[in-house]
Formats: sequence, C-alpha cells, structure tokens
Amino acid sequence: METNDTKDFILKQTFLLLLTKGYDAVSITDIQKATAMSRGLLYHYFGNKEELFLAVADKYLVNLLELDEVAVAGLNIPQLIAHVVDKYTKAMQIAWGEFHGTYNISIANYDFLIFRFTQQYKALSDRFALMREKETQIWANAIEISKQQGAINVETEAAKMAEYFVCLLDGVWLNAVNKGDAERLISDFESMLSGFYLLLKR
Repeated sequence: METNDTKDFILKQTFLLLLTKGYDAVSITDIQKATAMSRGLLYHYFGNKEELFLAVADKYLVNLLELDEVAVAGLNIPQLIAHVVDKYTKAMQIAWGEFHGTYNISIANYDFLIFRFTQQYKALSDRFALMREKETQIWANAIEISKQQGAINVETEAAKMAEYFVCLLDGVWLNAVNKGDAERLISDFESMLSGFYLLLKR
C-alpha cells in the first residue's frame, strides 16, 4: 500500500475498534491484530497510541462534523438546513456506512466515543467548544439573511434564535442515541429543523 493508503487503513481499523469496543478497551495489540501490522510499523506511521487516537478523532469526529464557514456564507435558513442535512448524511456514510449491518454500531457508539475523547483530551474538548460557537454564529448569520429577505419576522435576537437551532440539533441527536436508531437521524434532522423554520414564518 502507498503511505497515505496505509495510514487511512490504520485509521479506519482503529476507528472501528473504538466504536465497537470503546475508547478504554482498545489496545495497541488490538490494532496490530486488526491491521495485521507489527507494533514497529504502526509506530512508523503514528508515533504512539495517543497520536493515532487523536488522528482518528480529527478524521472521523471533528472534520466530519465541523461546518465550513466559507461554504455556508450567504445562506438563508432553508439553504443552511439543506447544507447541514447533506453534511450529516455524508458524515454518517463515511463514519460507519460500510460497517453498518456487519457490526452492531449505532449513534450511541459514536456519541459515547466523542464524549470519551473530549474527557481524555482537553485540546479536543476546546476544539469542540469552538466548533459549537462557530456553528451558533453560522445559524445567526442565516437568520439575519432570512430576516433581510423578509422570509421571517421575529423580534428575538438572531444570536438567541441561533441557540434554539443548535439545541434542536442536539435534541435530535440525543433522541437518536436513546433509541439506538441511526437510520432515522437524518430525516429527523431535516423534519425538525424545517418544522421550526415554518413556525418562524407564521
């Protein structure tokens, strides 16, 4: 395998182990078995277990969920809803699309992994906090644009209204965790966000 292909393979197998076994149960020996690689070869690509785990978090937790401020600039609420739904759809397909059906993986596995990573690594916890602040600002911008376009007429400040959209996303995600149902997550995101937007139009 080429270097990048090998690194991606290691990341993918490690991510699968983390999802199925949990953060605290995965050892370098487990990763060796899953990749059929020696410890020395693993450490050639990733200096240590922590570096490998953080690379997994960066690829499968942060990059898949973080909104691109440039890509969403100028979007109104319906356009942002469509963008967010598309973003989450692609994230789920990449994160565990090919694992689904073969392994007993649900939204709960993914959510617990995020929680454990943010517990373990303060820098990652800080990054998720910044992601949330940025996401809230992105929603606030979309709300202001929708107001300017005359699509909504609400007196609530855009910043406060943006928090409602973000909390709504959190609620849909947590509901999926409780149900263990990854299949309905995307449609629930779309229906709940669109439903809230319709309320603002009335």
